[in-house]
Amino acid sequence: MKKAILLLSLFILTAYGCGSSSSSGGGSSSQAKFDIIAIEKTMTSYDRPSLKITVKNTGGATGYNVGCRAYARNAANTIIDTASTFFAGLGNIPVNNTAMDEGVFFNLRSHNDYTTLTHECSWLTAR
Repeated sequence: MKKAILLLSLFILTAYGCGSSSSSGGGSSSQAKFDIIAIEKTMTSYDRPSLKITVKNTGGATGYNVGCRAYARNAANTIIDTASTFFAGLGNIPVNNTAMDEGVFFNLRSHNDYTTLTHECSWLTAR
């Protein structure tokens, strides 16, 4: 049964494609590719630090299910909080289009509570 589930998962990933900003390689022109083009540090109305992240589809195909996670790290490089974003309601983002979403750090009180930010993004390519 586990083998069947694994094979089905591999088939789905192969058939529908996926991408990640942390993957290496040049990528195909028939794949979606998303780059973060802006990050704005803000505060929510309930006094939590947040990030407004804008992504752009710089690939050669429409992408969907685009999400990014930002990691707030302390001086020891330990992750102390995360903020998640999901763009365009997880719907389609055509080539050369942008989308923005806001992710909130719920455990921090201020942007001064962390030393650095890192991030990773993932998406699927529409077929």
